[in-house]
Amino acid sequence: MNDIEETRQIAESLEGWLYPREGPKLYELAKACRAGVIVEIGSWKGKSTVWLARGALAGAAPPIYAIDPHQGSESGQPTFDAFQRNLAAAGVAESVTPVISTSAAAAADFALPIGLLFIDGDHSVEAVEDDLRSWAPQIVDGGVLAAHDASLSELAVHGPRRALRSWAVGNRDFGDLQVAGTIVYATRGASGRNSLGRLAALSVAEGLRVHPSQPACDAAFVVRHFLRR
Repeated sequence: MNDIEETRQIAESLEGWLYPREGPKLYELAKACRAGVIVEIGSWKGKSTVWLARGALAGAAPPIYAIDPHQGSESGQPTFDAFQRNLAAAGVAESVTPVISTSAAAAADFALPIGLLFIDGDHSVEAVEDDLRSWAPQIVDGGVLAAHDASLSELAVHGPRRALRSWAVGNRDFGDLQVAGTIVYATRGASGRNSLGRLAALSVAEGLRVHPSQPACDAAFVVRHFLRR
């Protein structure tokens, strides 16, 4: 069994929300991170953190900072104890520095160069826009910005989808826009201009990996909500 499949088995036992392609993509991006640290905004109980940490350990082992206020889950219970248990069970606790804080408060005191930024915190439009403004400038050349639930798919969530659409299409510092599941990611300094059409096409193509009928649903969703505007 290779490390990705072993990580998948570990992650499947953890609570959280990732489509099948998303965990391995986080692993791949973390493994490829060679300069700067990894920052995760929104860790909850550590499902995505485990993917990032195990990918990082398979590569250059950059430090990981996992930012989350851990104030409560959908059941109203704080999540930090579960987060710690899950990281320890996956064997990655020593690779991750938890930052119990909101994204805004953490950004105010964070000065390290970032090689991979994964945004998956507060899903409101305003919060995601704040995350982009606060954290993206610290990403090094060749570094990657990735955001969950941000593709132009009905499987994604309105806040990240709207914020990333505006950011990606208008941004000239990041290129090579890609989609994996609902994760949208781009690389600082990469060639290739981003466009709404590219984001839409990649999002629809990703739907086929979820279900044969999903591309038709997503194509209709894109036309209804974006291309007619």
